[in-house]
Amino acid sequence: MYVSDDRVVEFGGRIWDKPSAMIQAVSLACFERGGTAVVVSHPSRTLVGWLPSAVTPDEIVTRAEFLIENTPASRYNLAGFNCETAANWCVCGGYSESHQTRTFFGIGTIAGGACMLWTAKRARDQQLIHWWVLAPGTVTTALVVVYNMAIRSFWRDIGHSWAEYDRRAREP
Repeated sequence: MYVSDDRVVEFGGRIWDKPSAMIQAVSLACFERGGTAVVVSHPSRTLVGWLPSAVTPDEIVTRAEFLIENTPASRYNLAGFNCETAANWCVCGGYSESHQTRTFFGIGTIAGGACMLWTAKRARDQQLIHWWVLAPGTVTTALVVVYNMAIRSFWRDIGHSWAEYDRRAREP
């Protein structure tokens, strides 16, 4: 998240450094790494459903700064505790999930279901159902469970700290 004239709050670094990724402030040039950063608007709807409305820009920046000082103990996890999770939390003001991951799961579920139906139709003639007919759905279900556990862990780790921080900040 771009927070000032030359500061960006990021969760990560290079692709191979993800296991030790931290939420940190870096310069815009460091964030761009030779590329060009672009503004990403917060849509109200995605392929997988509606998104919560964005909080004010000041609150987004406050939340990003809070995460720098209060990075959850959980390590970076592509499925549930990643840069999109942190950015969505800052922008939406609460529990929010990775919409890219949800889209991936949705496509996987549709493809897996189609594969299961196709295989079941072929197996019906032979009165067999092979074990791999159930594999796509089982794998997708397991991934969804792991994903939800990771994102809830992020919310649990950050939610209580933020509520206390926000309550103290609002006291006169």
